[in-house]
Amino acid sequence: MTLKTPDALIGATSLLNGHTLFITNDAQLADALPDSNCIYLKDVALDWLSKRFPGECFSSHSPVNPLRRGPGLPNGTSLEREKARQLQPCFASKSDHQREADSWNGYLSLFRVFSKTLGLPQTSWLLCEDGVARTLDTDATIEFLDQAKNVLGWKEEQ
Repeated sequence: MTLKTPDALIGATSLLNGHTLFITNDAQLADALPDSNCIYLKDVALDWLSKRFPGECFSSHSPVNPLRRGPGLPNGTSLEREKARQLQPCFASKSDHQREADSWNGYLSLFRVFSKTLGLPQTSWLLCEDGVARTLDTDATIEFLDQAKNVLGWKEEQ
């Protein structure tokens, strides 16, 4: 691994001075420093995403009762399927962090596409996963997506 001179100096200074904790948003620097002394901000942000979504975006935790039964939805969330997809050999060169971020990007891609329509009046949005449909709280979902775009590096789209 090679580091740019400023990154190498920062890391070496931190280790030399015995700093007990180093916080960075630089992936190369985070990889170069011992995990026990370094917090990589993007990992913290991805953990935060996992804790907030979708649980905090449901308007209630009661599932929606369907009027009729069909074959149902496959078990396992879309995020779990995206994470499994990232384990394919063609993605082996990606870092764990990049695979996690790409999983979240894939999982939230439809939310991203339809985010502008979440606040439409007289509209209910359902999240259907693990064979259960739940109503989304649109305000909480919009707030989550606004914060997720910073974590995942989404650019503003027209």
